[in-house]
Parts: sequence; structure tokens; C-alpha cells
Amino acid sequence: MVQTDRGHAAQQDRRQILVVVTSDGMIDGRPLTGMWFEEFAIPYQVLRQRGFDVTVASPRGGISPVDPRSRLTPDASAAYGDAATWLDTTVRLGDQRYERFQAILFPGGLPRCDAG
Repeated sequence: MVQTDRGHAAQQDRRQILVVVTSDGMIDGRPLTGMWFEEFAIPYQVLRQRGFDVTVASPRGGISPVDPRSRLTPDASAAYGDAATWLDTTVRLGDQRYERFQAILFPGGLPRCDAG
């Protein structure tokens, strides 16, 4: 909440979106999977173009693995701008205050989304 010049509380512009991605890229102890890149990159790009601030979080924070079958060619990757960069630097999900976000998005893929 922010204070207006009349002393009334007004809701702050809530253009904040939390995108929750996985920290897990393993199946049976082998690195075989991860989040499907386009399931993250397309909504991320659209939200950013529409002026939303996007916070990318994962259970452990840090790198979110991407399913190797969804990796794009360098030319195609360029079309998604900085989306891939955010998957290398996710914040820890447990550190987020959910009430500050207008919406929460869970992109698809095969792995579970836990700290396991």
C-alpha cells in the first residue's frame, strides 16, 4: 500500500508475476529432463512485453534445468530474448512473499517441482 496525498491508502500498481519453475532435472538419478523451454519462454516474453515485472523462482533457487529435447537452435533462442538467462539465476521460492504478486504461473515439463 502507498499513501496518497489525501492520506488514504491506495493499492500499489501490482504488475508483479511469479513464475515457478523446477529445480529438478533428474529421472532415476540421471539428468534426463527439466522444464520445457518454450513453456517458460513464451509466457515470460509476453508478460515482459506487456509491462509486467517477472520474478522467476524455483524450490532451491539457482539454475532451473531445461529438458534437453526442448533446447532451441541459437537462432531460435535469440527470438526469446533474455528468457534463458533467468533460468540460470532463479530466486528461492521459499523466500518469496506471495501477497506481492498479482498472479503465479507454473510452466510445464516432466519434472516434479519440489526440493527433493
